[in-house]
Amino acid sequence: MSAGPMAPRPRRWYRHPLGIAYLVILGLVVLVALIATIVPMGGSRADKSIILMVLYAAVGLLMLFPLGALAFGRGFLRLTRHPAADLLVGLFLFAVAQGALVMFLFVACAGATRS
Repeated sequence: MSAGPMAPRPRRWYRHPLGIAYLVILGLVVLVALIATIVPMGGSRADKSIILMVLYAAVGLLMLFPLGALAFGRGFLRLTRHPAADLLVGLFLFAVAQGALVMFLFVACAGATRS
């Protein structure tokens, strides 16, 4: 009585071609935002702040998926007996992580456009 062959495990999302493309796009947007934050630009400060707002908004939107995956695919604070409470804990963790990201990007943008 031996067990049958196990079914192959599905690939992780970051090993799928779409996952790789997503990570490459996220890396490029973060790199461009970092360069735009550090390098001084000619022209008015309003131009730099608009560019940074667009880039940081793109970073914030691209981070929705990984933050959601971390909040709901967690191995800690798992409430298996109470799925509704587990969902609320996941939503709370997601909201806190996204809020922290937005505040960090706001402070970075405000600091980069100062002076």
